[in-house]
Amino acid sequence: MHTGRSRAHSDMAKADGINLCPEGSATFAAFRQAMASGRVGKHVQSHDDEVVIVLEGEAVIYVQGQPHACVKGSAVPLALGQTLEIDNASPTEPVRYLIVKATAKR
Repeated sequence: MHTGRSRAHSDMAKADGINLCPEGSATFAAFRQAMASGRVGKHVQSHDDEVVIVLEGEAVIYVQGQPHACVKGSAVPLALGQTLEIDNASPTEPVRYLIVKATAKR
C-alpha cells in the first residue's frame, strides 16, 4: 500500500517530534523565539537556508523587502543570501515563531 511518503521521508528518524534527515546528509538547527513588540532588523541569511514558522500571533515577515502577512501556521522560506526582517503586527500580543535552518551536505 502506498502511503504517499517518499523514500527520503521514510528514511528520516523521528526525535522529540522533529523529523531528522538521515545521519550525515544535512545539518540543521531550530530556534523558538518570542517578540513582545517591535521588530527584528534587516539581515542577510549568510550561512544557511531558513524557514520561519509563526506559532502564535501575527507578524509581517519581509523577504528581500517583500512583505508577507503571517498568522499562526504561516511558513516563509528564505534561501541563502536573502534578507529577512520580522515585525510584530500586533500592538498588544506577542508573536512566537520557530526558525529552522538547514544545509544539505554535498
